[in-house]
Amino acid sequence: MQVFGRRHPRWLVISAVALCIFALPFILIFGMGLSHAIGSMIGPPSIWARTRDLPANAALAGTYRVEKDTADNSGSEYTNDRGRSSRAELVLAEDGTMSAHDLPVESTITRLCFLSGHGTWVSTKLQEAGITLYVVSDNSADACADGGYGFAELMGQHFPYTIYWHVGDPDSGAGLELRRR
Repeated sequence: MQVFGRRHPRWLVISAVALCIFALPFILIFGMGLSHAIGSMIGPPSIWARTRDLPANAALAGTYRVEKDTADNSGSEYTNDRGRSSRAELVLAEDGTMSAHDLPVESTITRLCFLSGHGTWVSTKLQEAGITLYVVSDNSADACADGGYGFAELMGQHFPYTIYWHVGDPDSGAGLELRRR
């Protein structure tokens, strides 16, 4: 059989075509998996910026305000209300109490809402070091319901730490970097 001007045995050409057809789905699946793996390492917060060891509450206590907004190209609904989220603030006390003001929350279950109120906080280390907030809402306009919110990841390897607040899907890259003041 002649292919590209050269003669090849028929069995070789048929085998090569069959191998390509059989291998194509595996190559595509591998490519998608590789893309997700790379995105989880370099997406916000990057894997090397995440806190490895869970710090004590005293090291996390303080007032955190927006330093950086990473939602520019995420397609997130909250990008339409950026002025409000730029004023977001989180105050963590060493005794485990907290207050939140205008932290945006977006999920497939609820509409865009803003977390404002008081409550308690707990630092956790499951896959990544993070903070879970248990909030009693202040019932302001567009306020989120009372409940637990675990959208905060810790960044940095030493004091002062930064908190990355995910908005919507954590893989979307939408979020706020909250720096201690």
